[in-house]
Amino acid sequence: MLSVGSSLDNAPSEVGAIKSPRCRRQVWLRNGRGERLGYAASWIHVDDVGAVFKDTKIPIGKNIMQHKTELYREMISVFCGHSRALEIAFGAPGPFWGRSYLFWSGGRPVTFVYEVFSPLLEKYMGKVLLKT
Repeated sequence: MLSVGSSLDNAPSEVGAIKSPRCRRQVWLRNGRGERLGYAASWIHVDDVGAVFKDTKIPIGKNIMQHKTELYREMISVFCGHSRALEIAFGAPGPFWGRSYLFWSGGRPVTFVYEVFSPLLEKYMGKVLLKT
């Protein structure tokens, strides 16, 4: 985790819902073969780091399940777009689908999450964009 203080950190404006000072976590989500299938960035208030997510070394979803953390997820956006940087990072051409959401606990937002998924997921899930 990296301390970003009160900076919006080039994140979507919704990161401002998380009280500062904030920390940012960035991870590549990989399968058992090591393929990059997703990118995730999350922002959390420094005081919530150990309280909300007990083990910062494991993915947020796994953390929630292992520790039975009760959170409410508010979807903010679903998007599709192109990015040369992501094409290089994923080793595949776009478009790239993504989503962003807030996790709430105790009536307040505790984490903002931004995720982008690799088109390589189509190998496992089938085509996402079909020509009509």
